[in-house]
Amino acid sequence: MCLDIAPVIEGAVHHIASRRFEFGGIDLTNFLAQELGKSNPKVNISLSDVEKIKEQYSCCAVDELAYQKTQYFCPVEEHTLPDGQVCFLNSDSFD
Repeated sequence: MCLDIAPVIEGAVHHIASRRFEFGGIDLTNFLAQELGKSNPKVNISLSDVEKIKEQYSCCAVDELAYQKTQYFCPVEEHTLPDGQVCFLNSDSFD
């Protein structure tokens, strides 16, 4: 899957600054699963649970300053999986 990013300036697409990235939703889910596995080694998380976590907790920052604020103010979130296991999410999970 590819991800296309094109800036819109005053209602018009700025094609010169457009970019295509060779990763998409499932790639991000797999990466998040890998990172959650590192930070929660005792928790067995299925890919469908990781997808739900990604949808519930992820965000998109509009610029570098907004990203830094998100990192600074990111609280530790406790997420309970359907089987009762608990995993913890913090700013380290989203670097």
